[in-house]
Amino acid sequence: MNPVHGAAATPPTERFTVTYRVTVSDQRSIRQHAQDIALEQSVEIPGDCVPVAIQEQGIVGQVESTTPVPEMQDQFDVRLSYRCDLAAPGLPQFLNVLYGNISIKRGIKIIHLDLPGPLTGLFGPKFQAGSSGPFRAFITGKVGFINFSTTTQNPPAGFVGSVNDVTTGNTHVAFYPGAGIEGFWGPFGVRLDAGDEIYLSNGARNNIKVEFGPTFRF
Repeated sequence: MNPVHGAAATPPTERFTVTYRVTVSDQRSIRQHAQDIALEQSVEIPGDCVPVAIQEQGIVGQVESTTPVPEMQDQFDVRLSYRCDLAAPGLPQFLNVLYGNISIKRGIKIIHLDLPGPLTGLFGPKFQAGSSGPFRAFITGKVGFINFSTTTQNPPAGFVGSVNDVTTGNTHVAFYPGAGIEGFWGPFGVRLDAGDEIYLSNGARNNIKVEFGPTFRF
């Protein structure tokens, strides 16, 4: 069974969703295939062996929807959700929840991932090494806050609600020590950085992050 860590970087009720493209090649229904994936990727035991307490806590993966793929016979998009703390404490366990045991099965692939994100406000300096060449290494240290909240509103309204909730909701002091490398060609560039987003809640909670993408300077 995948462990549930008390030091997760999100509340236990928070869930992330994964959409799998599933090709059915036997006589079982798509619902049965979906439930098999949900069990395999969360508790790794048959459904009739899962204790009631585990089911009530939402630890078992949940089937959110099954949708036939247009003009693709026997293919379905299966949307499952998992508790976020099942994927703690780092990237290896996260990948294991996403595609661990089912990676050895045929006819299953991930096509979409939807992660809930807390509202984070971090500010601090960046110190760069070197002054010539297109690529330069840097280190950074930031401090600020992280706020956990959930909403069913549209993105603009949800963002405004999260901002208003900063002073009254589930907000914690946060720190971010990190380092990386970036390269620029004129105002455009790319950046790779990694760090540990640490927030304080009955001790330090760690959240290792690795990010890569375009960046712009003015």
